[in-house]
Amino acid sequence: KTLASRYPVARVVLDSIIQAIPGPREAQAYRIPRFWRGDTTSEAGKALAHCDPKGPCICLVGDVQPDRHASTVAAVRVFSGTLVRARPLRNVRTGKEEKSLQIGISMSKTRVDLPEVPAGNLAFITGFKDIAVGDTLVEKGTEGVAPMRGLQYPTEPVVTYTIEPARLSELGAIQKPIEEFVATDPALEFEMSEETGEMLLSGAGELHIEITVEKLARQGINVVLGRPMVLVREQLTTDGEPSEAGGSSVSMFRVQAILTGPNRSQDSFGVVIDLDPVSGSWIVDASGRLSPYDDVVEWIREAFRSVSHSGPVKGERMRRLGIVIQKCDIKYEAPETSWREVTQPLIDASRASIMSGRPIVLEPWIRLEISAPEEHVGTLTSILVKRKGQVLNIDSERSLFRIEAEIPVRESFGLANEIRTSTSGWATWGAKSGGYRDIRDPDIRYD
Repeated sequence: KTLASRYPVARVVLDSIIQAIPGPREAQAYRIPRFWRGDTTSEAGKALAHCDPKGPCICLVGDVQPDRHASTVAAVRVFSGTLVRARPLRNVRTGKEEKSLQIGISMSKTRVDLPEVPAGNLAFITGFKDIAVGDTLVEKGTEGVAPMRGLQYPTEPVVTYTIEPARLSELGAIQKPIEEFVATDPALEFEMSEETGEMLLSGAGELHIEITVEKLARQGINVVLGRPMVLVREQLTTDGEPSEAGGSSVSMFRVQAILTGPNRSQDSFGVVIDLDPVSGSWIVDASGRLSPYDDVVEWIREAFRSVSHSGPVKGERMRRLGIVIQKCDIKYEAPETSWREVTQPLIDASRASIMSGRPIVLEPWIRLEISAPEEHVGTLTSILVKRKGQVLNIDSERSLFRIEAEIPVRESFGLANEIRTSTSGWATWGAKSGGYRDIRDPDIRYD
């Protein structure tokens, strides 16, 4: 108590946060126009900009965690209105309306139940069965409100493992728990083949997958990893030429494939139809003929995913692909019109434009920072060179030397054990994404 009274660190830190970080009302005034695509002059738009607790309830899901007692616990930011227990909320992504069982705020590891939580607060909510990170929840009467832009995670899966249960008797029982766990980590992907029944788990690297398996084991889900497979990607080297397909009795599309990047915002090209923030790919409408809420737009999203998930070079997923619909004439008369009549011209035109952009195959690299005593530096650099890595820099920090290097992901399997064994545990290291490089010429980077 004496030490706390002399050095009130907690109070100083909290006071500094209050002084340095803007409050919800001040922050939302300039944040909402930047990441919400709706009409800021509407009732909902004004309520969001002013963080109005009396406006319509609009929340953004920031995290989802499984819970053995509450099934699923979602962390949400209440941007507008007041979150009230048991009041129905509609998920903009799924269109489903559900009621919360519990709401409140989290204080460290403790959840405090409350009857309502006003705008500007971070809250937890239970009772929703179909909910994911990035979902927008709205109250009844505001169904037409545009969704919030979800949280964007730059890390994308680079390695895939086949997995199977430790005991074959658990084969039918592990799929759902794994899917629920993967939903809490945007860098993970889980897929089960309908034809072979093979289960595939993809993550940001070998260590990421190993940590995931350990966490699953703590929840009683024991799996065995198969051999790893590196996920290569396809990418344009330049913008493609505009291409047109369809016409007469079927729909017509004129599109252009472009190479996206941090300086090329999708909003500057048109109305966003679909967006994958992980791969940096999107499709927009610049023709003025489409609305994100039209029935036929869901078919267009499916066509875009078909194109972006199967590149023209090796059938691998594409990254940094932008499709701009410059002109379209959609012949859609439900229920007579088939999916193929609308989407095939879009797929054909998109692939033709992509081919004119000279796509190539890229492989992922990782960047390493290794710290070790001087006597181990030679051993570590030899290991990196043997694994086709590139040593970027070596410098000293007191009694330790720091090595910065990059190696292909395909050469990184077993690296942790080799470093640990060769240095008798003296080396420490960290890893992060090293971007992508041309699989034919590793000296050409595509970050």
